[in-house]
Amino acid sequence: MLALMLALVRDPLLRRSEAFVLAKAVGESVRREEVEALIVSGEPDRFSAASLKSLAQNINGSWTQAGFMAGRTRKVRTAPKVTPTNITYALFLSHLEGLSGQRLFSSHWMTLLCRSPAELEALANSAAHRGQIVFLNAGGVKEVRFPGFLTAEEEQWLHE
Repeated sequence: MLALMLALVRDPLLRRSEAFVLAKAVGESVRREEVEALIVSGEPDRFSAASLKSLAQNINGSWTQAGFMAGRTRKVRTAPKVTPTNITYALFLSHLEGLSGQRLFSSHWMTLLCRSPAELEALANSAAHRGQIVFLNAGGVKEVRFPGFLTAEEEQWLHE
């Protein structure tokens, strides 16, 4: 899951597949040809047929390794395992995008975790108990801090 999240930050082709994969219901089939069509829809003449097949297989493989799909040749959408470390990273990525407070929990990164708001809060509490983050939640007001994640200079860049 962590590797997928980092890859989504850096890889535009993989990022293009995110909404497609998340829209699939658990148990629904995910065909390589559907992913190929998704790639072609963004850039029709960029890739050869062989490259499209390889890219689609690699994209499906990335989602499979992260726990969003199962199956070797016939892929089926599954629910990923989410840990406190996953939510720590998702919250931090949201923080880097300039979000804070409650908005952290409604970010695109939280959608990726496929959990209810109550489950996300429970995972954040667990991450806080492990010392990964500081999570304060009182009366529906949430505050998340990331001590030691960024230098003072990097924090300043974030607020520019």
